[in-house]
Amino acid sequence: MKEFLIRLQTIELRLTTHQLYNEKARTAKDNEAEAYDLKHESGHYDAFPFKSELRVLKDLAVIDLITLPKDITALTMQQVDKLQQRFKSFWINYQNNYQNSQIYPVSYLDDIKLNDLFITHNIKPGPNKTLVDGLFVDDLAESVKLREMFLQEMLLEVKAILNKPEGLLNFKENEPFKNENKGSELLEQELSSNVNIVKFPIFTGNTLDTFIQIVKNYFSLEDQAFLFPLLHDNLKLERSLVFKGNGNQLADAFKQLYEANFIVGCAKTDLEEWISINFEYVYRNQRKTLPVNYLNSIISSNTKPCQSPILDIKKQHDGTFVIVPALRGKKKQ
Repeated sequence: MKEFLIRLQTIELRLTTHQLYNEKARTAKDNEAEAYDLKHESGHYDAFPFKSELRVLKDLAVIDLITLPKDITALTMQQVDKLQQRFKSFWINYQNNYQNSQIYPVSYLDDIKLNDLFITHNIKPGPNKTLVDGLFVDDLAESVKLREMFLQEMLLEVKAILNKPEGLLNFKENEPFKNENKGSELLEQELSSNVNIVKFPIFTGNTLDTFIQIVKNYFSLEDQAFLFPLLHDNLKLERSLVFKGNGNQLADAFKQLYEANFIVGCAKTDLEEWISINFEYVYRNQRKTLPVNYLNSIISSNTKPCQSPILDIKKQHDGTFVIVPALRGKKKQ
């Protein structure tokens, strides 16, 4: 468990050479710059060893967590809560400094306080010219999402084991061990206290039809068939619907609808969990999850608005509001 929590909070940056393509450069070397790289921990093909490492540590952490004594269980869950708060702080800093550009300021890692939130290896100290490009920033986001996914999987697996009718273990000869170890009972209580019945969004008036017309082209034809049943009746899906755009665009769309009172029936926290359960998005041709903390940094926090929204809420002359598709290429200031 200790190794799992440490690895979730350890970011191994690498340094690579970035091609600048400066027409005024006199030599090939003048066209090169040192840059940060995180492909090996961002969830795509180069990250398979990292994902496998987290998966193994997660499985071992599950065993640890269900067998810990009561006092150690409580301390461990406190550390998990602290990690969740670090994830939330990261996403708020990330959203406030996101630029949707190819090159970021060299101060970017300091601006998002990466070294304060995580154990970060290979950050160059002091003022330096190590390049931070848009690809690295995207990979950093994917890396944190991947870590959150494995942490959530661990908690869900522990909850599933503790909720089995036969108890902690299948073997009757282990029952005395279960009765002596009250840590599992405490853990089950803490996990249950954090699990709420997720309320789902209810669209007012004819908002739903307008919203579907705007977003449907961001989904495959197969997924489009499930949009109305999900959004209107909260249909329980066998798999998440895949949004063909950036995850922050989908989150921003729901945030705008909620704040304009076009969505009612749930709190923002309920909406975030509902989106996380029912939607994924595509990044580098791979399906990616939408962690609750990531959604919270957009929907519930006063962070910088999405720079490439898919819809806008316009106020009409009579004081009412209407939903319109955002102009292609339009960026919010």
